[in-house]
Amino acid sequence: MVVDHWTIGRRLYTGCGALLALTVLAGGVAIWGASRIKGDVDIVTRRAAGLEHAMSVQTSLFKIESREKTLLWAGLDNDRALYDTSKAAVAAEYDSAQRQVDELTTLVESDTDRAVAAKLRDLLNEWKTVHGQVVALSDGGRFAEAQQLINERANPVVRSAEDNARGMVKRHHDAMTAASAESAKSYSSAQWLIAIVVTVAAVFCVGVVWLVRHVNSSLRVVSFELRDGAQLVVDASSQMSVSAQSMSQGAAQQA
Repeated sequence: MVVDHWTIGRRLYTGCGALLALTVLAGGVAIWGASRIKGDVDIVTRRAAGLEHAMSVQTSLFKIESREKTLLWAGLDNDRALYDTSKAAVAAEYDSAQRQVDELTTLVESDTDRAVAAKLRDLLNEWKTVHGQVVALSDGGRFAEAQQLINERANPVVRSAEDNARGMVKRHHDAMTAASAESAKSYSSAQWLIAIVVTVAAVFCVGVVWLVRHVNSSLRVVSFELRDGAQLVVDASSQMSVSAQSMSQGAAQQA
């Protein structure tokens, strides 16, 4: 194998570098998955707020239409208490719808939703003008004319506003559903990627363990070779010492 010809340092550096790279990769995958999920959750949160206000506008419009009819019926029945209560209730619902539209304008992000919010504001202002005329006729006892004005002008304005609010509710609901599905998809993708990285890291860990054992074996062999070499050096030194003594004795005898 090519690894067998690597130095010990190269083997250790390669193993540690591979584990470090896999650790960084796993962290990167986790961060990527978390950022994707956070982005989807942010979309759901923003859409949920817009959906809440759009539904509130829709509810207020339904109440406006219903209580305006109650106001007219109370006037026809000469029920002054109910008439005054209904008049106040219609005004309160209008203020609530207007407030919800204003808050909705600050929340929406798309040009379509901004245009719808502006349309709702215009329709509410138009309805307010018509409603003022209805109340003036009703206060004067001209209920037939008030009913005709409601049928011809007030109801179409309210229905148009309801349609616009209903469309915005549907868009926000669809966007929330899509963001939730995308969040689940991102979570699943991150799970699979992390599982793959962890599996590969486990395989590399096994490889690093094998590499460490291989390095230990190599060091053990080298240690034995060094010990044998040291013994040979000692033996050679002893022989050289004996030879030196012999030469010394021979030189002394010759002298």
